[in-house]
Amino acid sequence: MMKRLFQVLAAVSALVILPSCTGKGSLVLVQVDPMTKILPEAAAFLPKADTTETARGAHATFQFAFRSPVELTDIDVACTPLVFEGSVATVVRCGLVGLVGIGEPSSDPAHDVLRSASGMFPDPILTDVEGTVPAAQASSAWVTVEVPEDAAPGLYQGFFTFRAKAGGRRILRRLPVLLRVWPVVMEEPSLLTVNWNFDFPECLSRWNGGDSVEPFSDFHWEYLEDMAASLKEAHQNVTMVPLFFGLVKMERGEDGHWNFDFENFNKTARLYEKAGVLERLQLGEIGHRYEPRWESGFGLFVPDGKGGIETRKIDDPSVLEFYREFLPALKENLRANGWEEKAWQKVCDEPVDVNADDYRRVIGFLRSIYPSIRVMEALQTTRLSGVMDVWVPQLDTWHNNYDFFLSRQKAGDEVWFYTCCYPRGEYPNRFIEQPLLKTRMLYWMAFKYGATGYLHWGFNYWAGDPFGTADRPGTGTTLPGGDSWVVYPGYHKFESSLRYEALRDGIEDNTLLAMLRKKDPAAAEGICNRIIFNWWVYSTSPVEFNAARHQLLKALSE
Repeated sequence: MMKRLFQVLAAVSALVILPSCTGKGSLVLVQVDPMTKILPEAAAFLPKADTTETARGAHATFQFAFRSPVELTDIDVACTPLVFEGSVATVVRCGLVGLVGIGEPSSDPAHDVLRSASGMFPDPILTDVEGTVPAAQASSAWVTVEVPEDAAPGLYQGFFTFRAKAGGRRILRRLPVLLRVWPVVMEEPSLLTVNWNFDFPECLSRWNGGDSVEPFSDFHWEYLEDMAASLKEAHQNVTMVPLFFGLVKMERGEDGHWNFDFENFNKTARLYEKAGVLERLQLGEIGHRYEPRWESGFGLFVPDGKGGIETRKIDDPSVLEFYREFLPALKENLRANGWEEKAWQKVCDEPVDVNADDYRRVIGFLRSIYPSIRVMEALQTTRLSGVMDVWVPQLDTWHNNYDFFLSRQKAGDEVWFYTCCYPRGEYPNRFIEQPLLKTRMLYWMAFKYGATGYLHWGFNYWAGDPFGTADRPGTGTTLPGGDSWVVYPGYHKFESSLRYEALRDGIEDNTLLAMLRKKDPAAAEGICNRIIFNWWVYSTSPVEFNAARHQLLKALSE
C-alpha cells in the first residue's frame, strides 16, 4: 500500500516552490493560507501572514507550498510540537497533499469554480509517505495542530522541516510555525452532524491494501474503530448504523416466526458510543423507491430468504407479516441498550412532492405497529407535516422554503439541512473543484439560518481508485468529485483531505459563533454576515475570512 501511495504522489503530486529562492535553480518554499488550493500548474503563491490563530480546545492548520526547477525525490516533511511556556500544542497530522482527478466536471458550475489545466486537484493528505514530484510542478505540505483546553494563552512556536533530493543534492529547509492561542475555550459543538460511513467489502478491501476482509473479523472491528476515531476528530456526534445489509441477522424459524440477532448491530453501536460519536443514533433506512424512477412510490425492505432483501409495497402481506415482528424486536433491543431515546429512523431516502403522499402512507404503516418511532429524513418536499420529526431538506429546498421550515421549528420539529451531488450553481458544497472555503462556510450558513444539524451521505463510499478519479455514476446524474468520499484509504488507517479539514474547522467556527451569540447576539450575527451575505452570495477570500475569524476570537476573549 505504501508503494502504491508513493506512486500516486510521483504521478500526480506537485511541489510548490516559493519566491524565497536564495539563488537560481533553488527550491522555493513558503507558508500559504490553508484555504488556498495549490494547483499543480501554479507558478506564484501568495504568502500568508506568519501567525495563525485559534481557541483553546480547537485545531489550527498550516500549509506550505513548494516548487522546484528540478525533480524532487525522497520528499519528507515533519513538524515539531508547538510550545509556549511549558504548554504544548500537539501535531496530529503532517503530510504531503496529493492530487486527484475529478472526472466529469459538475454541471452548472459556480462563478468561482477552480479550473485546472492538468485536470488534477489537491485533496488527499498523505502521511508517512516519501514522495516524488516532477520538475516545475507545484505542490504543498500540510500540518494540523490540536490545542488542549488547558493550554496557556499565548504565542506558540515550532518548526516545519522539508527534506528532499534535487538533482542528487540533498535539500533541507526549516520554517517557523507560529500559533496564537486566544484565552477562550471552545465548548463541545452543539451542531449535530453526520456523514454516513460504510463498511462494504470494497471499502474494507481499500483500507486493507487491496486484500479482502472477513466480515466481523478482528480486522473488520479495527476498521470501524479507525473510522470512528476519524469521525470523532471532526466532531461528528451522530452516526448511522444499518439495520439491514448483514448487521442484524434475520432468519425465519420452522414455526414461521422471524428470529432477530442484534449482536453485530449492538457491537457496532457500542463501538461508536465509546468513541463519542453516538450522541444520536440514526437507524439505517428500511425502505426505498420500488421502481428505479425518482417519482416512484416507496416500499419497505423484506428479507428474500436467500440472504438478500427485496423492496415490497406496504400492501404486500409479507410486509405486514415481517414488520409486526421486526419493529417490536427493534424497539426492545434499543430499550435494553439504553438507545431508545437517542434513536431516529431513516425510512426511505429523499421523498419529493410527487411521492410525498406515498411516503406518508409508509410512515402511517410503521406507526400502526411502532407508534413512538421517530423519523429523520433527507428530503426535497414540504408536504410531510405531522409525519416528520427531524426535517433534513437539501440546501436549496431549505432556501426556497425557508419560512415554512421556520414554522416547523416553531411547532417543535427539528430542521437540519444536507448537501450531496446537489445543489450546484452558486450554492456552497464540498466538491473538489470548488474553493475550499465553500466547504467550511456550510457551517457558517447553518449558524446564520438556524439549522440544528448537517448531514452528508458520503464519508467513504470508495469506488475504483479513490486516488485516481473522484467522480462516479449516480442515479440519473454523475456524482461530482468530492461527493462520494471526504477521506481516503491508507493502509489500516483513514487519510484526511483538505475538505475534511475544512469540515472540522467549519464546525469549530460554528461552535465559536454560537458561543458569541450567547454573549452578544448582534456581534455574532455581524461577524457571520461578513462572510455569508445570503444563500448564494458570500466571500471566498481567505484574507476576509481570517479577518472575520480574528474578530470572532477577539470578541469572545474580551
